[in-house]
Amino acid sequence: MNFSEQLQQATLKIVDHADDTRRAITLELFNSVITATPVDTGRARGNWQTTNHVPASGALERIDPGGNLAQDEALQRVGVSEPDATVWLTNNLPYISRLEYGHSNQAPEGMVRKNLSRITQILREQAAKQ
Repeated sequence: MNFSEQLQQATLKIVDHADDTRRAITLELFNSVITATPVDTGRARGNWQTTNHVPASGALERIDPGGNLAQDEALQRVGVSEPDATVWLTNNLPYISRLEYGHSNQAPEGMVRKNLSRITQILREQAAKQ
């Protein structure tokens, strides 16, 4: 194998590693937001929708107290996302902003703000695993 081929192979490994790390960070963040969402009926957790390229529109009737359905959707969508694609986590329930800003004693610090504040920690943890 010549130098050019070795360089090309090394570059592909770096790109693959970076994409694996991007996916792991995204999943950790999304799963953390989903599990931090307060549960009464499970509708708020069930309405976290993961999409590629554009945010979801509308609310779902999905009841998901454990967050498993929303997390499975995140895993699937993040798993097929292109390295340069924007992956969205959206919740369109009319009361999700109230939950984010302390309406629930279960999540007084919110779900999104709380987890975005630890993004540097998530980045370091996931990069160390890769």
